[in-house]
Order: sequence, then C-alpha cells, then structure tokens
Amino acid sequence: MSDQPSMRLRNAEDLLAAMPFLLGFAPEDSLIIMTIVEQRVPSLIRVALPDPGELPAPLSQVLNLSAARIGKQAGAHTLLVGYGPADRVEHTVQAAADALRTARVPIDLALRVTGDRYWYLDGVPAPMPKSPDGIPIDPSDTAIAAQAVYAGLVALPNRDALAATLAPVTGPAREGMVAATKAACTRYVAQVDAAAEPGKKPRLGTDTPVGRQLHAEALRRLHRVENRYRRAAAVTDDDVAALTILLDLPDIRDVAAYRTGRQGWQLSMWTDVVRRAEPLFRTTPAVLLTLCALQAGDGALANLALDRALADDPNDRMARLLSEAIGAGIDPTTIASILDH
Repeated sequence: MSDQPSMRLRNAEDLLAAMPFLLGFAPEDSLIIMTIVEQRVPSLIRVALPDPGELPAPLSQVLNLSAARIGKQAGAHTLLVGYGPADRVEHTVQAAADALRTARVPIDLALRVTGDRYWYLDGVPAPMPKSPDGIPIDPSDTAIAAQAVYAGLVALPNRDALAATLAPVTGPAREGMVAATKAACTRYVAQVDAAAEPGKKPRLGTDTPVGRQLHAEALRRLHRVENRYRRAAAVTDDDVAALTILLDLPDIRDVAAYRTGRQGWQLSMWTDVVRRAEPLFRTTPAVLLTLCALQAGDGALANLALDRALADDPNDRMARLLSEAIGAGIDPTTIASILDH
C-alpha cells in the first residue's frame, strides 16, 4: 500500500502545478513526456532541449524509441510539456508529437511554459484558448501545490538540487560511518576466517554454518533498519554499516529487492543508506533505491540512483539490467509485479 498521495489533475494549471512534485524538481530547458495508462502511476520521460534548428540525431532516436515503447502499452495517453523559449520548445515538441503519432499514441495535451506563462501548442485534440502573450500562471498558488506540500512532497529548484540529496554525508557523520564500517568488516572477516577450512576458500552459502549465521544476521539487520525508518526513528552507524556489508551476501540482495516498495519511508531509508554507505558498499543500496523510486514513479530519482550505482560498479549485474529496463520504458506497475513474483 502506498503512502504517496493521489492528485486529480483537471486542467493545464493543475498539471503545471503538479509537475515539479512529480519530477522532484522544477524543470528547466526540458521536454517532459508524461504517459498515463488507466489508473497507474504516471510515467515521466525528461529530455534536455536542444539548441534551435534541426534536432540532433541522438535526440531523434530517443524520441522515436520512447514513442515506440509507449505505443506498446495498451491504452496509453500522453501529455507533452516543454519548458523554455519558443524556438527551442516548439520544434522539440513537434518531433515528439510526430513520433508518438507514428506509434499511434494519443496526445491529450501539448504545452509550452516560459517563465510565469504557458501556451497551448497546435495539434491538441480539442480547441484550446490561444493567446499571443500566453496565459499567466503561478503554480505555487494552486490547490494542487498546497495539497502536495501538505502531503510532504518536495519540489526542489532544479535537477542539481535533487542530485545533491544523494551526496555522501561528510564531517562527523562520515567519520562515524568509516569507523563503523571498518569495525564491521573486521568482525565479519574474523568470523569467516574462524570457520574456514585450512587451505580452502570460505563458502558463505546457506549450506554452511557460517553462511547461515551471516544470512540470519543480515535479515535481522534489514528488519531492524526497516522498522526504525518506518517509525522515523534514528538508525545507528553500526546497523547501517553492517547492512551495507551484508547486502553483498548471496541471496540477501534479492530478499531486500523483493521487500522494496513505493512508500515514503522506503525512499527515505535507501536514500539515507546510499548517503551513509562507504563507496565499496554503496552499489547495492543505490540499486535498491532505484527500485523504490521506479515503483513510486519517480523517474528522476531512479535515474540519479542508478547513475550512482553504475559509477561505483559499472559491471554490477542488477544495475545493468535496470539500466536496460529503464531504457526499454518499463513502467512502475511492471516493476512492482516482477518483484511480487
């Protein structure tokens, strides 16, 4: 069950007020393609606007590929919103609209937003008010924005500000995590070495006594950390450090992945663990945060978390699979269904 509030978008003003909260930040120089399928969580694709003139070939390929994948979703509808000056927005929106029509995807609305005004763009299915000077809007002064803020949703000023929310902790917080991670590593290495047979490589599967001990501790740590975040309680450096190390055990990452969801406390938990984890043990928490963000429909956070995972370990199998899934346009409902099974 999600604790994410629902928002009923009745008109263009509601959509524009909701967009920063849906993205997690206020978009600039961007085209947003919002896909809605029945009552599912909307899927958002954000692309940076090119310079005026002919679209770069890579951007055209992205738009065509995205449209083709959206077209495979039965009942999909799209909304196009371009943020920026007319000469950069309109030809990008037109290219996206052409690609979507080729894929037989209905376009319900196309807008351009520049500063504190917006314009309906040609090609929408029904006549819309036209104004050479645009239509004034203050997204912050709307019922949707008030509802989002009341529900605890945050719209940061830009994408860089969102990326900063995943920045590693520093100062005393970092020093505490370094000490806790070293202590946990020393403890587990000693435990494994004591159980190892002379001249043989230690085995940590659940078919060995030491493997069963470590797996049991991993599950205890995971459950304890989950319960603390669910109650918005503080979590010790020892618990976080131990968990980040034990997540590398066979099967434990899979268990943690199956337990991910779109609840706010899960997003907070894995965001915090990513920030506190030492680089050597940060990949799996970043992958788990990606899964949570995808299920919550937070594509911007999912991409940032996945970038962090791949930067730390470009060969991580689950991170690479998620990168391919996101590139294939997998939707949040599908992610949740796969994890449920």
